[in-house]
Amino acid sequence: MTKIQYQAGRARSRGRPKIGPKAKGTAAAARLYAQGFSIREVGAVLKMSTSAVQRRLKAGGAAIRTKARQSSKLKRLDQAQLFGYIADFGVGAAAAKYGVEKRTLQYYLAGLRREVEGDK
Repeated sequence: MTKIQYQAGRARSRGRPKIGPKAKGTAAAARLYAQGFSIREVGAVLKMSTSAVQRRLKAGGAAIRTKARQSSKLKRLDQAQLFGYIADFGVGAAAAKYGVEKRTLQYYLAGLRREVEGDK
């Protein structure tokens, strides 16, 4: 934090305080998030904002899921069929056919690519 002024001999700081791995609610947020709750749902349970939950998850070292991975439509698709359709018609047409946003499908494909490259 940046020290900006002194008042009564004490330095005052500016900005949001840093959240460490032992901050209140970090373990509970990580546990709920690992069980499959969304960040919004975790926030509702712990009575925190979504940004507070995200900061606690990052401080605890949890990997934040992307919105594409949470898409129930994409989870239900057969990947071989999806890749075949993309090869034939493109990402935009595949997104329209399966009823998801084009950008969501691109994020989903990028996540799959990272998983494959991470396994090597």
